[in-house]
Amino acid sequence: MGNTPSRKAELSNRIEEILGSDLLTVAEATSLRSRLLFADAQVFGRFAKAALHEVGRVGLDTSDMTPLSPNVRQSLLWLRDRVLAGPPRKIDFRDSETFYLFLDGACTDWVSDDIWCGTSIGGVLVFPDGSVRECFGEVLPQDWMAEWGWNQQQQYIFEAEVMPYAVSLMLWKRHLMGKCIFVFIDNEGARSAWISGFAATKAAQHMLHLGTSAEAELCVHPFFARVPTHSNLGDAPSRGKFEVIEKLGGMRTRAPIGMIECLMKHGGGSTVPFECEWGLNGRDT
Repeated sequence: MGNTPSRKAELSNRIEEILGSDLLTVAEATSLRSRLLFADAQVFGRFAKAALHEVGRVGLDTSDMTPLSPNVRQSLLWLRDRVLAGPPRKIDFRDSETFYLFLDGACTDWVSDDIWCGTSIGGVLVFPDGSVRECFGEVLPQDWMAEWGWNQQQQYIFEAEVMPYAVSLMLWKRHLMGKCIFVFIDNEGARSAWISGFAATKAAQHMLHLGTSAEAELCVHPFFARVPTHSNLGDAPSRGKFEVIEKLGGMRTRAPIGMIECLMKHGGGSTVPFECEWGLNGRDT
């Protein structure tokens, strides 16, 4: 199921006119966002939230935008190239297997002689038969978090809770492609962010964009559920404890540092959609 050729041509031409005139009026922004939102739903319906937000903000303003801001210009280009020119959405009537992800993020005080301190993430992959197969747990480099928040900010628990799902899709794409996924998260803010596909912080929005883009490329169907912390299998790996998972038959999979860097660094504060070499058509782990 996809957009008709006439709709794609019409919207692409309108975007080209806006880019050429370097002007986006308030009325045009409101109308264009609505029409692009409909077009995005024919492709996948989640991975254009960041770009649509940038266009929609102009529609909420009191004056037209001229010249176009770099974020709006790049968002329009991305919508033209990825949404309007993207492949159609596939609807498969065959039953898909259901996998289970248990995800967690942790923030603790820095201790000089403890490698598992600061901000860390973890996740566990459970196969359809209920067997625990793989897990990951990583400490995030502290200096890469400098652009995440305000000066003197010490805790990044929200970003740490958002990040593991995007890591899981990239790390375990060979298992998850075309599957249904139950995603268990014990942080309500992170769970809600993945459901809506949007977050207020730029760092989290960057992760959401890359994660929802991976969803579209992998054709996965996620359901995000709340799990109590004491029932979350991802809690221990996020703190460097892998014994329980190993006893259950799972093994630790290391998340490559390049993948972590791709998800953590969001281009100096930009909310414009960003490509990642660790996506479906990028590097294998």
